[in-house]
Order: sequence, then C-alpha cells, then structure tokens
Amino acid sequence: MGQAIEPYQLNPVSYTHLDVYKRQDRNGQCAGQDALRPEGGGDDLLHADAVLRCQQHSGLGADGAQVLSLIHILTILDVGGTQDFWERMGFTDEPGVAFTVLNLDPQTVKHPRFQSVVGDATDLSAFTTDAFDVVFSNSVIEHVGNLDSQRRMAREVERVGRRYFLQTPNYHFPIEPHFLFHGFQWLPLEARAWLLNHFDLGWHKRSPSREAARQEAASVTLLKKRELLSLFPNANLYCEKVFGLTKSFVVYGGWE
Repeated sequence: MGQAIEPYQLNPVSYTHLDVYKRQDRNGQCAGQDALRPEGGGDDLLHADAVLRCQQHSGLGADGAQVLSLIHILTILDVGGTQDFWERMGFTDEPGVAFTVLNLDPQTVKHPRFQSVVGDATDLSAFTTDAFDVVFSNSVIEHVGNLDSQRRMAREVERVGRRYFLQTPNYHFPIEPHFLFHGFQWLPLEARAWLLNHFDLGWHKRSPSREAARQEAASVTLLKKRELLSLFPNANLYCEKVFGLTKSFVVYGGWE
C-alpha cells in the first residue's frame, strides 16, 4: 500500500439535509422523479442554472442533477472522470467544491479546484475510509472487468465516500451505448468480435485483428438491475428512462 493521498481540502461548509422519502424497495421498483427533496433550502442549494446545465450536458437526467445539486459538498472523488466533464456541467466555479479525478492515466487539470491522481477503481487503498464527501462515477463500472472486479469497485466506492452516486447503462436497453448497435450486448462474444473486426461501431473504429476485437468486445460488461443492486445492496436506485424504457441506472447512498 502506497502513501495515502489527501483529497484537496477547502474550509468546511454546511450540508443540506435530504429527505429520501421514496426508495428502491428491493422488489425491483425504481424511485420516481420525486425521489429526493430538500429539507429546508436557502444558501446551501446550488444555483438552478447549474442544475439545468447538469441535466442538459451530463446525460444523468433531472434526478441525477438534483442529487448532485441538493448538497453543497466539500470534496468529490470522480472515479474515471475529467475536468472537462464538470466544466460542461457548470460546477467548476461553485464555491466550496473541490474535485479529485482518478484514472488509469494522468489527466490534464488546469482549474485550481482540481487534482488528478492515477489509480485503479477496484483498489482505492491510497485513500482512507470516508476520505471524500461524495464519490461520483459516470459510466465506469461497466469497464472495470467481470462481476468480481465490479464488486471490488463497489466496495471501494462505499468505503472512501461518505456519500456516493454511480451511474451505469442498463444491460436490457436495446441500443448498446458504446458500440451504438441494436442488441450488441446480447450477442455471443465471438459474434461481437466478428462485427468489431469488420465494421466501425459507435465510438470504436474497426479492430485490426480478431483477437483485438475480442478483447475490445470483452472490455465492456453491462449490468442488469439485480446485479447492480447486489453490488450496492443498501443503495437507493433511480432508473433513467427514454420512451418508457430504462436506459441507465443510478445508485446513490449516504443522503439518508
């Protein structure tokens, strides 16, 4: 275990209390649009224009933006994130918020409220327990490997964050979001590898060999709802829907 990394610190700020009054009930029901509401209000709430930018640019939906906006947080660890993501959301200039972005490779950060660290989402041992006010992760857990690797990431997210907010695409949504191909995730591995070896798909250029295509296809493991809840058994669940279909899941905890 290496030397512990201290998150970027600012002076403490007060927290907005959240009243979670409609929760995922373990029978597979998702929280509705009114799943979260602030108790009180006032200066602790982030500005409405930042919330709107979050909704428009993050792809997290209205409730995802609300979760991030209801609490005037101190430190955020973004697992797999970038400074550019938060700039697009309009949060970089919010007072009292500091960001640590963690990736396998160093990221360029220019804003004084940001620091970049190199690390593995499945092993956050560089950070102490409850090191961050919020751990945030957007469409990362499906890239860390098999279900065992995803479980290690989940345990680390819960350990280092007093609160967490994690989004991931739904395995059962018909359009695979990385390869933009209908039902791609439902095909056998060899069929996915053949397609990637012969065509440009989504954000991915045609792989130069069958083995490279096989590795690329296997690099994404989308989660079903029951699998995600098994990784975060105490989480609240929000289902982001498009045309009545669940496009992605958000699990969040610590706001009770």
